[in-house]
Amino acid sequence: MRNVLQANDTLEPLCDKIILGRVLPAAGVGLLFSNMFYAWLGAWLMKREGRRDVCAMPFGISSPAGFAFIFSIMAPIMGEGMAFIAGKGESTVKYASVNKVVEEAWKIAVLGNILGGVISMCVALVGNYVEKVVPPAGLMTPLAAIGLTWLGVEWFGKIFLAPL
Repeated sequence: MRNVLQANDTLEPLCDKIILGRVLPAAGVGLLFSNMFYAWLGAWLMKREGRRDVCAMPFGISSPAGFAFIFSIMAPIMGEGMAFIAGKGESTVKYASVNKVVEEAWKIAVLGNILGGVISMCVALVGNYVEKVVPPAGLMTPLAAIGLTWLGVEWFGKIFLAPL
């Protein structure tokens, strides 16, 4: 998100306002409590099963989801809003200022994040069934796709530019 906001020099103060003032503090609190919950869950499982080989699963921010929100949700909204302000485009929302554009993009991204969480919780209700029905290779396919996308795309481009 910071890179999207830094694309225009006028957005730099807003970048600090949103990223440093809202996103990072919320992410820090979320990570703290989530990791504390997983540590408690690991200790609970260790005590319940009488085992000493239990490890708590670390919790983190999903980078692919973050990039998807930045480039698929926030960037188009900001591009449309900035074009409208510059008089070079049309918009369904009449943006009055740069502050309004960034604020609107942030609000829509937050709403999208909440909706994504609700969908994840609903899908979790059928998780055990999916695990039984779908083969393990099918469950690993999204992980492999993310790996190929973020680790291999640059090299694929170089290979296709200069084939043997």
